[in-house]
Amino acid sequence: MAVVLGAAYTLLATDSASALQFAFAGRVPMVITAEKISVSGLSITPGLSSGKHSDAALMSLFQDFRADDVCVTSVVDLPVIGTTTARLHSDTLSASKFTIETSSLTSSRVSLSPAGLTTERDPATPFRLTAGSFHAFKVRVEPRAFAAASLAAKGFHADFVHGRQGCPSSAPRDSGE
Repeated sequence: MAVVLGAAYTLLATDSASALQFAFAGRVPMVITAEKISVSGLSITPGLSSGKHSDAALMSLFQDFRADDVCVTSVVDLPVIGTTTARLHSDTLSASKFTIETSSLTSSRVSLSPAGLTTERDPATPFRLTAGSFHAFKVRVEPRAFAAASLAAKGFHADFVHGRQGCPSSAPRDSGE
């Protein structure tokens, strides 16, 4: 996980990198929080997570995705060093053709417009929820896998801290330098 986070940080920290393709799959313990998420072209269906241990999961597809005040944390136990938390923060994060597989998503408030719900006879995907636009506030998600055609971040900061720690209450901001 540290190698993946380090590579993403290196690509995003350079002046010439404004977008990159990104995909993550596996069962790395990761938590993503955001103050606000705005999406166009939402499609959500239930299904089974990929991999050796298939669990129920929601599969979501967003045509255009934007999140504000995003924090990603991942806690890993490293030999010799011990428990370490990798933290990534971004003032804004935007993506196109963003897909995510998750079994846990919470939000303080959600709005959909225009929304539709269709049911299917197939027990593997019994329904599909669609919306032209989707807004969620104070979001917390634990993804199993995700991918994006392009991903761009502004006000990006990454660090590694000893122990189990979440994001600081006031995450670092871009100083403009």
